[in-house]
Amino acid sequence: VYISASCSCTNKDKVKHSRCACLKSFSRHLLASHHPLPEKANRFKVLAHGFLCPPSGKVGAVLLVIVLFAMWWATLLSIAKKEVMPGGSLFPMLIMFIAAWCAGYIVKHTVLPPLVGMLVVGAILGNVEGINVAKHIQSSWSSTARSIALSVILTRAGLGLDPVALKKLSWVVFRLAFGPSLLECITSGLLARFVLDFPWTWAFMLGFVMAVVSPAVVVPLMLNLSERGYGLNKGIPTLIIAACSLDSVLAVTGFGVLLDLAFTQDNLVWGIIKGPLEAVVGVSYGVVVGLLLWYIPQRHSKNVVLFRSALLIGAALLAIFGSKILDWSGSGPLGCITVSFVAAHGWRKDYQEKKTK
Repeated sequence: VYISASCSCTNKDKVKHSRCACLKSFSRHLLASHHPLPEKANRFKVLAHGFLCPPSGKVGAVLLVIVLFAMWWATLLSIAKKEVMPGGSLFPMLIMFIAAWCAGYIVKHTVLPPLVGMLVVGAILGNVEGINVAKHIQSSWSSTARSIALSVILTRAGLGLDPVALKKLSWVVFRLAFGPSLLECITSGLLARFVLDFPWTWAFMLGFVMAVVSPAVVVPLMLNLSERGYGLNKGIPTLIIAACSLDSVLAVTGFGVLLDLAFTQDNLVWGIIKGPLEAVVGVSYGVVVGLLLWYIPQRHSKNVVLFRSALLIGAALLAIFGSKILDWSGSGPLGCITVSFVAAHGWRKDYQEKKTK
């Protein structure tokens, strides 16, 4: 009996060891450590090597994004339940966000900017029958998302401004911001009046809509060129980013004045004065809050970068959403870019002082 039991144990161990050996030999074909990548490997070999375990390169990055989206979707599903499922109010926004990110990532590897892919996907998901999931996004959700995106873009724009170049090119900034915009507005307004037979107020409202520069398009491209070192000596990125911001304020102000004029004849003088006041209020808010962020949080705080980032984003969001609540929407974008510019100027000085010590 003892001999038969020992024989059976020996047979089981042999089977176990043989299975482990087979598993190891099979896993060697999947492990990246057993298949080192040559130094001069082409793109296809690099891509194939990325599918090995652990994933690496672009394959690993895509897998990370998939796992990240899946995890957050599962988290939102456990919280909001039906709102995240197909037919819910959050599901179309998730699909739009994922599809836009994927399209931007694909287009980024061409000569076109990622924004082109995102715009194309947004147009498809919002208008093509059968897959127009973006059509069911609530207007309040989409408006909030656009405002958040605008605040982030303008915050990045303010952080990317060069104080020295801005001081040197201040008069050029105003000419670049107001000259082309006003000329395009007048041209579009006259064409709308005499070709399309629009009323004067509506014609120039269309002119301001046509003339405005989109910060979502200009700012990321200028920041990209700035990171690559183009035009830094002459301050071209700072010039264009600052002019773009002032151009947006001019367009919003002009459109608001004409809109009030189109629907009411009361308080016309206040409507005209309100535009410059919005710019003054926006700049004042940005300067005051930006100076406050020089000293709060304290410089020697352990998590000073985290606290500064949180306060800056909060101040930018407050500028955008607060100006809408107060019906002073023209001051929001200018306040957003000013607060980030002033705060970053103080933080740079603080960093230089620490560096010299």
